[in-house]
Amino acid sequence: MNFKPLESNPEVINQFLACLGLEPSVNVSDIFGFTAEHLNFVTQPVLAVIFLYPCKNDINEDFTLLNETEEETELKDKETIEGLYFIKQTIKNACGAIALIHSVANNFNNINFSPDSIAKKFVELTRNLSPSEKAKFLESDESIKNINENCAAIGTTPIPDIVDIHFVSFVEHNGYLWKLDGRKDRPQRVNIATKETVLESSAKYCEKFCEKNPNILSFAALSFSKN
Repeated sequence: MNFKPLESNPEVINQFLACLGLEPSVNVSDIFGFTAEHLNFVTQPVLAVIFLYPCKNDINEDFTLLNETEEETELKDKETIEGLYFIKQTIKNACGAIALIHSVANNFNNINFSPDSIAKKFVELTRNLSPSEKAKFLESDESIKNINENCAAIGTTPIPDIVDIHFVSFVEHNGYLWKLDGRKDRPQRVNIATKETVLESSAKYCEKFCEKNPNILSFAALSFSKN
């Protein structure tokens, strides 16, 4: 099963969110850099950050900014992961839609939905399912697939035959910043964070990502903010 890939264009993403039934008080905008000066232009509060980068075999992406031993990481994960919404990606090119689902589901109580919101219904029906069960549910959800196809069609760049750009989402949960990547088996804690520092904590990770992958030039970041 395939989705058409979404363009990392705020106009496209915001249309997607509107079709999911989110009120306009939540929207996505570009993050033009990771310095304090750039971050000052981003609308706060930031509920999540979406990061896009090439999914190549030699990319260095499985690092954290936490100074923990393997045993400490395993223990902290068990202590803090409960209640975090995570869905596996089983649909090709669905990483954009899944990054948005992760962003919405993990900020559910901070978002205003329309009465017939597709996103609200999806999260409520899948919250207590396993990541793989959530994925199966998404595979059968024609409403979200149709929204994705319609929004992908309004992008300004042609859809390439081979798509190598991947979306992930960063959210705060229980005092940590979590990287939610549907290709992985589980969420990854990558930094310390509070509800107020999601942007800064995500920017530090993205900045380190760029340092570790100096040959990667095609990346982008988007803020998922509440006005």
